[in-house]
Amino acid sequence: MTLISQFLIFYLLTYFSGRGIYCLINRNNNFQDKIINYSKNIFYPTICLVFLGNLSIVYNFFYKINIYFTIFFYISTIFLNLLHFQKINLDIINFKNFLFLLPIFYIPLSTYNLGFSYDAGLYHLNFQNWLRSEKIIFGLSNLHMRYGYSSIFDYINANFWINENFLLLHFTNILFIVFFFQLISDQILINKNKTLGIATALLIFGFLDNFGINGGKNGFIEIEGITKYDTVFGIVFITFIVLFISALGKEDLNLLDIKFFGIYLIFAIQLRPLGLLLFIPFIYLLIFNSHIIRKNFYIVLLAVSSVHFIKNLINSGCLIFPIEPLCFNNLDWYQKGYAQSESANIRQSLRSYSFDENIVDWFYYWSDKNSYNSSTLINYFATIIIIYSIILLFFKLRISYKIFTYVLFGNISLVLIWMVTTPNPRFGIGLFMTSSLLLINYIIDSRFERNIIKNLNIALYCLSLVFFLRVTSIVAFIQDPLKDFIIVIPDNIAYSENKNGQIVRSDNSEQCWVNKFCVPTYSKNVEIEKINLNYKKIKIAELKN
Repeated sequence: MTLISQFLIFYLLTYFSGRGIYCLINRNNNFQDKIINYSKNIFYPTICLVFLGNLSIVYNFFYKINIYFTIFFYISTIFLNLLHFQKINLDIINFKNFLFLLPIFYIPLSTYNLGFSYDAGLYHLNFQNWLRSEKIIFGLSNLHMRYGYSSIFDYINANFWINENFLLLHFTNILFIVFFFQLISDQILINKNKTLGIATALLIFGFLDNFGINGGKNGFIEIEGITKYDTVFGIVFITFIVLFISALGKEDLNLLDIKFFGIYLIFAIQLRPLGLLLFIPFIYLLIFNSHIIRKNFYIVLLAVSSVHFIKNLINSGCLIFPIEPLCFNNLDWYQKGYAQSESANIRQSLRSYSFDENIVDWFYYWSDKNSYNSSTLINYFATIIIIYSIILLFFKLRISYKIFTYVLFGNISLVLIWMVTTPNPRFGIGLFMTSSLLLINYIIDSRFERNIIKNLNIALYCLSLVFFLRVTSIVAFIQDPLKDFIIVIPDNIAYSENKNGQIVRSDNSEQCWVNKFCVPTYSKNVEIEKINLNYKKIKIAELKN
């Protein structure tokens, strides 16, 4: 089976699963056709994975995640499509569908010449291995500190191990990239000033990612090694921002629209704590739309959030790991200072900025870490200047000193948040793209015919999509278009037991790949014990005299 046909099957199953879930949550709204301004069908696949991830978390409280759970989820949610039959539209050969389908058939080619991310072998695959072989473990992060992050994306990916082939783990990533480009194509075809402005900014951002110092890279989304989800988080983050900008000033918002804000807010937080930033625009929406929000909405939001934080607490002893003040020292599977130690390690590794540092000295220190840090930041600033200039050229905006101050403050705040938390370009994708949209809400009209801007955006959309993939991937596809993909872990991995009784890599590598009890050589000794109801608890072993 060819790569594209494999992805198409995966996409269709996920699409109709998401549509079934949409039928369920929209059953009282007469099957609303739009989410804010956007076609509902582009959201279906992401809806599926959001719900699959959350149900996997709940399921893992009691059972290990397995193929039977995954099959049951897909069958039951696809069956929900029966809640709403819809006549098949035979007019499928049109330009809108062409733009919709283009990324579905093109983005999967990224699989050529793709491998695992470093973190796949470090902790992602092994954490998923635990999810697939055990119900939730108390204090699992004591075995490997990185298990404390326990992102929902690992819970999603734990459903897609097909024997020893990890191809579907890449498919979950590119499904979000396909969604992102489909969202932009929808913005173009809506052909309103604000949506055209959003599309223009994001497409210029993507196009300029191919040019600049060191060959480009400015903080746009990218194809990542298998198990990485930085681009996924960036897409979820910017999707919330796009929906928020589109909703501002819109008088006919309804409960379903607000539900989607809730879905992407919670999902962003479950992916990465930085998603908490989205609470600021979300609270604004709740205040100004309180008349349409029912009590059940808050109950569901609180319930899903509570499950997430309880999962974190059981796994690491912290509500959010590795934030020490949110950890509970009275839990016997948490050792005081454990999260602080990981936080310090991450900050040191990424060279995060501290307010007591001279910012110029910090920049030189941070730039020395690798060859792309400073070039990416310079490319990003140049991109923002170009985007703002083109927006001002194409559109008429409300301009005032107050608006100028707001945009400047917004840009400084977004960059500063990134510098203080996780100053690596891949962690700033959502924040960087958000800064490109800060002018959009002040658009009042276009300076040219909207169809001219629309056609320019269509051309830019095609160029950005084509340039998005590496040339080597395209060449590899042309050379072997029928290649049968099997992505497996390295087969030359040897393990041994050290003097402390720990299972480690024989070559002292910190990448354990898929061996549950293997740990890096720097991990602390632990004790594993069975507790009530056949649950397991992992504690850091006490030092013996």
